[in-house]
Amino acid sequence: MAACSLCDASLDHCHGTLIVHAYRDPECTDPACAIPDRLCHTWVADCSDVAGGCECLEVAPVDARPEPITRTGPQRLVG
Repeated sequence: MAACSLCDASLDHCHGTLIVHAYRDPECTDPACAIPDRLCHTWVADCSDVAGGCECLEVAPVDARPEPITRTGPQRLVG
């Protein structure tokens, strides 16, 4: 397995996936994660994309639910 360049550089980061909820705080798939922030995660997913769905969309009023993201194809990270 290749070494992580962020680990080698001692930069704050996480190897888990950040799950962003519409009506709750974000959570990480790594139980040891202490930094639930987008900047510290390489992988970020919307809770509606998680297999089995998410309960936060079930409890939200229908008119308050976010619009689904319809963009497809390659995306570029700018920064």
